[in-house]
Amino acid sequence: MIEQYRNRWDWTALSGNPALPWSADLINRFLGNWSWHSDVRGRNLSSNKALPWSGDFIERYHDRWDWPTLSVNDGLPWSIELVERFKDKWDWQMLSLNEAIPWSIDLLERYAERLEWHYLPETESFKVPKFKPEDIVRFMSGNFEGRELLASRSHSS
Repeated sequence: MIEQYRNRWDWTALSGNPALPWSADLINRFLGNWSWHSDVRGRNLSSNKALPWSGDFIERYHDRWDWPTLSVNDGLPWSIELVERFKDKWDWQMLSLNEAIPWSIDLLERYAERLEWHYLPETESFKVPKFKPEDIVRFMSGNFEGRELLASRSHSS
């Protein structure tokens, strides 16, 4: 059906449609038609949560993605390995806001210089109680405006 009406589709809307039978074959078949970037949130491939996301899939189209949009897409299979694989492509401000990132001490240590620390506490996935207070002070020292307050709380517990 997509092929039959190829010249009539609103490809921007179609690109954000999660109900299509998404596959690399479908994307390749209409490669030049898809909207990879869009001013309208949710109306492009980069924001579509239903794509068959994997590190290899992202790599296959690495030069087409809207990386800021991809950085906040919570449909990706987020892991330390995925973040590492594309560390030079991510929009770190947007990544710091992503609710699906599995924040951990290791992730914070690896990317301390790239993260937007003031956004982290705003994300639901950044659960401070799972970290020891002394670890939080150590990793955020110099990166977190409220570090003195955090340090005083860790000494009082």
